[in-house]
Formats: sequence, structure tokens, C-alpha cells
Amino acid sequence: GGGHSDAVADLMAALRDHGPDGLPRYSPVNGALDAPCAHIGGLVTSTQTTASWVADLRGAAPGPDATPARHWVTATAAPCTSIFLPARVDEPAELGPAPDDRFDAATRWWRHEVLHRATMCDPQSLLPRYTAERDVVEAAWRADPPSTDEATRAAEGLEARWTEDVVGATQPDRRPRWVRRQWTKLDRDAGVPVVDVHGSGRYRPALESIRAVAPLGSSDAL
Repeated sequence: GGGHSDAVADLMAALRDHGPDGLPRYSPVNGALDAPCAHIGGLVTSTQTTASWVADLRGAAPGPDATPARHWVTATAAPCTSIFLPARVDEPAELGPAPDDRFDAATRWWRHEVLHRATMCDPQSLLPRYTAERDVVEAAWRADPPSTDEATRAAEGLEARWTEDVVGATQPDRRPRWVRRQWTKLDRDAGVPVVDVHGSGRYRPALESIRAVAPLGSSDAL
């Protein structure tokens, strides 16, 4: 019911929380690690949220009135830039090949990384370009969850469009210099195709790789 949906929405919001400013705040010591949605950037220690999961177990206890547990997963990093997909234990879903530590546009995780990394150049300007639409879609799914496969196809189509928009915005990178340097190294180490500019436009070559291998997706579950 509505209460269940609201509680799940609250947990999703908590996982996306960046703290009182609503945006990542970077410290030279530990990056943006002062809130649940963590972002790399510290010179002493650093961490990054790489996947998120909300499990709604209410009503799932054994008994005649039991209902299946509902799970909501991103299968991608940074919940602030991700969309939560409905998942069921008894319903295997096809999410494509598993990612590793090298960029691979054939994997869902790495396709989303282009959106994530481009957005984080200037989240104050770039997150609002798509999060309102994402929130509407998630609310509809919480009220009437589609299958995971249907939701994944829809999410792929949405994220493809959002990535085109964010990378095409060529927004300057407004993070501290030491954070930019860390992400430059991370991109290089993972083989992410980029151009030598500081801003969301640096991911144009990675976007081209996605266009070459990934279907646009479907809006069946929207």
C-alpha cells in the first residue's frame, strides 16, 4: 500500500543523501564520506558507493497471507545518479555481462558510470537535468512494480537519453583540483575513453562506445 511505498521511497532518499547541503562536500582527508552517498576524493582515505539495495520484507513472513518480498536495486554506482529497479528473488533478470575493473560499454554498470562520472563534474547543475523524471518513474514503479526485465529495458532507454544530455552539456568540472586529479587517474586506470578536458564533455568518447554497443532501450515499463 501507500505506507509501504512511502517507506521504500524514504530509504531510497536516505541512500542518496549527501548531507545538509544536498550536494557532495569534499574533504582532502576522506573525500565526500560524510553522508550515505559517498564519493571518491580523499587524499588519505576514500570510498565510493558502488551499488545500492532496498529490501522491503514486510508481509513476507511465512503464512497464508504472505506476499513476496520486494527488492529495489540499482546495479550501478552512486544512487544519486541511479534509478532503483524492482527485483524479485524468484524472477531471474538479464542484466548483461558482469562488470570488472576495466571499462566495458557492454555492461550496464559501466554504461551508467559515464552518466555518473559526467554528472559529478557539476552535480548542482547536472543532477536536476534528469532526477525529477527519474523520481516520477520510480514512484510509478513502487505503486505498480513491473518485471525486472521490463524495468531494466526502460531504465536503459532513460539513462541513454540522460547520458547524451549530460555529456552534451559540456559543463565545467567544479570539484576541487585534487578530486579532479583522482578521477583522471581512475579513468585512465580503468581504460575509460575520454578527451583531455575538465568537465562533463570529457566523456564524449565513452558515450560513443556506448552508442556502438548498447540498444537504446524501451519505454514499455514507463
